[in-house]
Amino acid sequence: MNSTNPFSKLEKATPKPASSSSQQPQRLKREKEDTASASKKGASAGTGGISTKLASLRTTAINTNSSKLQLKKRDTTQEKEQRKQAQRDAVDRRQRQQQQVLDVFKASFFGAVLNAHAFDATLQAVKQALFERDFARAFCDPEHLAVYAARWSPTRALCYASLLGSLHHQRLLEGIGGGPAELAAFAAFLSTQTRLRAWREPNEPKRALDDNDPETDTDLFGRITLLDSAPWESVLTTLQHSLTTPPPLSKYASAAAKQATRALIPPSNLTSRFIQHDALDLGREGLLPLMGKGNKPLLITLLFTLNELFTSSGIGKTTKFLLDLTSVVPTGSLLLVVDSPGSYSETSVGKDKAGGGKKYPMHWLLDRIMLGTQAEPVEGRRWTKLQGHDSGWFRLADTNTYSEGDTNSLDYPIGLENMRYQMHLYQAEDASVPIKPAAE
Repeated sequence: MNSTNPFSKLEKATPKPASSSSQQPQRLKREKEDTASASKKGASAGTGGISTKLASLRTTAINTNSSKLQLKKRDTTQEKEQRKQAQRDAVDRRQRQQQQVLDVFKASFFGAVLNAHAFDATLQAVKQALFERDFARAFCDPEHLAVYAARWSPTRALCYASLLGSLHHQRLLEGIGGGPAELAAFAAFLSTQTRLRAWREPNEPKRALDDNDPETDTDLFGRITLLDSAPWESVLTTLQHSLTTPPPLSKYASAAAKQATRALIPPSNLTSRFIQHDALDLGREGLLPLMGKGNKPLLITLLFTLNELFTSSGIGKTTKFLLDLTSVVPTGSLLLVVDSPGSYSETSVGKDKAGGGKKYPMHWLLDRIMLGTQAEPVEGRRWTKLQGHDSGWFRLADTNTYSEGDTNSLDYPIGLENMRYQMHLYQAEDASVPIKPAAE
């Protein structure tokens, strides 16, 4: 009988445990997989946190930039409004200043000239004489002078006043060929100044523009000499009174209006004198007394005068006059020349076969004479040119175009137009001082 082992079936049914050497690799593999899986989860969680923070930072940056842009836009809008308001204020101020000057001319000429029955006929006679360049006929009659002053001097006075303000110089004014426009312009210029800035060195005591006038720290006052061959005395006397007297008011004007009204300039701030004489006949000896005492710099003006001199008296006499003026003018003085632009300011030289001569622009002749003193000084003096343009526009405060046209808001009995002009500014120098090289 075969013997049977009772545990043989049990041994077969129970699996044999794996040896330690075979279990080790499997456990390490599982641990490695678990570690990798945990690392991925951790990395995923970390990346998500960083992404969330970056998104939050980007949102904050966008909001901050948006706020800055809104503030910048708001500032830009405010700046634009401030600039527009400043421009409006400047136009209003300029218009008020121009209206003050026009009120002076209205007070001077409204009743006796502008409202006269013969005004239109006289005006046409003056226009015709000017068109024909017959200046003697245009300016010999006192009635013609009053009509001329009422019609053309207002706009010219406003133009001249703006030019005087742009020079930034306070000098005694000698107006050669001067009349009502020059007087009103000088008064208007003085009225806009708030401080006395007379010519003095830092250690020199304060003094007025006229040594005989009282000294002041708050007002600028000055003296003007007007020289012309036409009989302007009566017109200038009337205008001087209107410049220094408050404008007339309606009898129904309020007490506040009466208290607020004032003259364009106080009488003590404006001294003027008129000399009726042909400037070309004065010579050096006649011009010298006009230069004043103390050798102080002057502002000498030839405003719509030089072309008339070239036309009526010729180049020779006009050249001599300019050189005589050079010989006596104080160094540092300015010469301001304003005249009509273009072909109207041309002068004929010599005669051709047709009986006419070759035409030269006034500004070319002027430069040739004045700048010629740099090579050939006159009595130790020469001229240098500071500014110049052959054509410019002066526009009334309420007009925005370069064309002629009546104003809409400035109040004057007749229409006023914008005006074109040419301008040249020279300064007298000591010829012994070397000429500064021109800036590149």
